[in-house]
Amino acid sequence: MNRLILNSILISLLLFGCKNTVGPFSCDSDAPDWLITKLESETQSYDYFGTKVYRYEWKGESVYHIEVSISSCAFCELYDENGDPMVFADEEEFHDFHEVTEDGDEVCVWSG
Repeated sequence: MNRLILNSILISLLLFGCKNTVGPFSCDSDAPDWLITKLESETQSYDYFGTKVYRYEWKGESVYHIEVSISSCAFCELYDENGDPMVFADEEEFHDFHEVTEDGDEVCVWSG
């Protein structure tokens, strides 16, 4: 029974994994240093199992969404291109950002 569940999870990850994956970050990647450092430290934790990092273009800047698969919070870990947490001025601004994410123009830059 446990093997069936584990196999189902693995197949789901393969089928619904990142699109446009460019692989793990490396020193020669175009990923910002702050993101590489964060992933190197955080991904050692079991809590980050199955994590994906998406990059969006919003208002002319890159926005990074760290999607932790076991979290019940959507868009909890959003960072601007400098590594600062995103703070939306109001609900309308959040909805504007959310529309960008629904367009499917995200790039999955890392999957762990």
